[in-house]
Amino acid sequence: MALGLSSVLLASGLVTGAQQSALANGACTSGTTSTAFSGGNGQSAATAWEIATASDLIRLSEITASSGGVSSFRDDYYKQTTDIDLAGCDWTPIGSRNAGENFTGTYNGLGHEISGLYINHNPRISYAGLFGHAGPAAVIENLKLTDVDITSGEYVGGAVGFVAGAHLRSVSVSGVVSGAADVGGLVGLMNSGSITNAVSTASVRGQDWVGVVGNPNRVIKANPESVGGLIGDQQAGSFANSYSIGLVTDTIGGGTLFGGLSGGGSGGSINNSFWNTTTSGQSDSRRGTGKTTDELKTLSTFNDDDTVGLTTAWAIVDGWEAFDFDSPTNYWGICPLANDGYPFLLWEYTDDPCTAPQVGGSDNSGGTGGGEAPAAAVTAAPPAPAPAPQRAAPRAPVTPPVALEGPVLRTGGAPVPPQVPGAFIGGVPIVLQQTVPDSTRLSLATGSVALDMTVANGSGASSTDGATQLGVKNRSSIELAGSGLLPGSTVQVFIPLTAEDSRELAQLVVNPDGTFSGAAAFSSDPLADPLPIGPRLLQLVTIDEDGNQVVLEMTVAIEQGDPNPELNRELGDIPTMPVGSLEATSAGLPVEANITAIADEKLAVVEGDGWTMAVNIDSPDGAVEETEAGAVLKLVRDETALVSGSGFMSGTRADVWLFSEPTLVGTVSIDENGEFTGEVDIDPNLIPAGEHTLQLQGVGTDGYVKAANLGVLVEDAGATPSVVEESSFSWTFLWWILLVIVALLILWFVVRRRRQGSHA
Repeated sequence: MALGLSSVLLASGLVTGAQQSALANGACTSGTTSTAFSGGNGQSAATAWEIATASDLIRLSEITASSGGVSSFRDDYYKQTTDIDLAGCDWTPIGSRNAGENFTGTYNGLGHEISGLYINHNPRISYAGLFGHAGPAAVIENLKLTDVDITSGEYVGGAVGFVAGAHLRSVSVSGVVSGAADVGGLVGLMNSGSITNAVSTASVRGQDWVGVVGNPNRVIKANPESVGGLIGDQQAGSFANSYSIGLVTDTIGGGTLFGGLSGGGSGGSINNSFWNTTTSGQSDSRRGTGKTTDELKTLSTFNDDDTVGLTTAWAIVDGWEAFDFDSPTNYWGICPLANDGYPFLLWEYTDDPCTAPQVGGSDNSGGTGGGEAPAAAVTAAPPAPAPAPQRAAPRAPVTPPVALEGPVLRTGGAPVPPQVPGAFIGGVPIVLQQTVPDSTRLSLATGSVALDMTVANGSGASSTDGATQLGVKNRSSIELAGSGLLPGSTVQVFIPLTAEDSRELAQLVVNPDGTFSGAAAFSSDPLADPLPIGPRLLQLVTIDEDGNQVVLEMTVAIEQGDPNPELNRELGDIPTMPVGSLEATSAGLPVEANITAIADEKLAVVEGDGWTMAVNIDSPDGAVEETEAGAVLKLVRDETALVSGSGFMSGTRADVWLFSEPTLVGTVSIDENGEFTGEVDIDPNLIPAGEHTLQLQGVGTDGYVKAANLGVLVEDAGATPSVVEESSFSWTFLWWILLVIVALLILWFVVRRRRQGSHA
């Protein structure tokens, strides 16, 4: 069964950065501090300044940031009279934190759209959004922001970075919003004011930056904090009747206060607001109530007082009605045919989007004219798919282009795995069709280009609850096949991890008939840099038969591979540790770690950077002894030992090995808190007595395997604990004994020679 993507592909946040330049319409020109707008005088709602062009918007951002007599414009009325495309602009937010420069006026979008808003601040700059800082009495309403691409430091939101007494009503945002602290799809931080009837489908990302421009003593910690789908942090004020469905991600790991709807929240109130627990990737939120995709597409969720999290019904209608901008009674509509079934703001549509076209029917004479058709003869047809944007004229190259050195990146930040697959052909977003023929295959198609991906059993392809992805075990591969491409060109497959670090998985040559096939290997070489476990962006770049660049992006969930000893990639082999020694590795490379022996508890604890592992020996014949090098562990055959740890990726497993001859002695699941506890059995049929290396390994929160390798002694029950006791013997003392013996021999030799000389 073919499944169409959401009718609003841009909501996935895929069109960003350089893509905007490709979509620029030339209307975005430099603004001016002139007081001339497209009309109005700004003194009342009826005579509001008219914002009709990109230049009008730029002018507004400049005069509100100006002193010298024009800062009063920040208090005026503004109304947007048409859709505005900011593609190609590097946006300066309206209003800043400086005294007298925050926006305190009224901006009425009148149901119009601002698309392609792009901010790529130096990471130390804060207060980023369409509005940087909205102060007391400011009103921002009836506005749609699509395809935002915002990267900044602190107080970052799609609509407003910092809300200090402003009121946002009936505002929606889609695209990508990235920052270090207080980051939200709609608003970064609110310390007073209100938000009502708002929605964010934007992908929101927490990133690590330090320092703040203008305040060198202020440092944003390396780990991001207060990141939410709708609002980053709420210190005061209120918001109600709002929802968010965008993906919320911690791009570096270690962040705090991440939530589906809100990241932080120390004050104020929230009512009747929800987030999607599936599409957000977040099971928790500081504020709001989590709902499934099906629940968020059901009218009763928003108007039935029995709904968990709903105290007062939304102003929502079943279907659509024309929106009254002057005296609205309802703000929302909902139906399966609009906005992919989610609630929509009524002003988003000027015609009823909830009525399907009708086919069939005839008059009583059997003709097809003006007679009224019987009810039974009228059937609802599915909505026609939205036409793909017009592509540029084909520019078939004379010779196939040279392969790229890296992936096609449209932002300076870390790539974000999309909720659903998306594609760009000639720089323009294109609607894809996707099918999942079985649990190991995913097929994608658009125009003449088709792609089929197959993974091995044990991994999987899925398209459920609005999300589509491939699951691929690390150190396995994806089988690729496709058609509709330029003969002789190259199909390149990348995993972009950061803006600077990407892995190329395959380069496949297109056949003379425009088809290709081959495998994309996921870290098949055990000595190569491994790929981190977890959801990652998979990008395929090639050329279609018309000569246009094709960039296809989707999410691939890299899964933990089958159990294997972790190699030391510097040495190219399994670690062999002398008894009492320790070596820790991360992604196969040695790292610093400490070991602590607690002899009376027979416990050894290894601590790395952000992770901990421990071994507790249950047997009465076992032992843990402290030494200068760390600890000596004596394990007992046919007995068990307890292993535990923390700081690992939930949903993965910890493996325990003993070698010289590698033997898996146990696996333990990592729980939702990133911790594990379990027993391992020292099987005498598999483990001989003697010296061994004990390896404990687990997937860290960064997706890379952490391993602790300890040299241990394995003995039978009742054996003399010679090694443990001898290990505590002082070698320094032994050297002193040897030196004394040597000195005595020398003294005896000297005395003997003297006696012989006296008798001569």
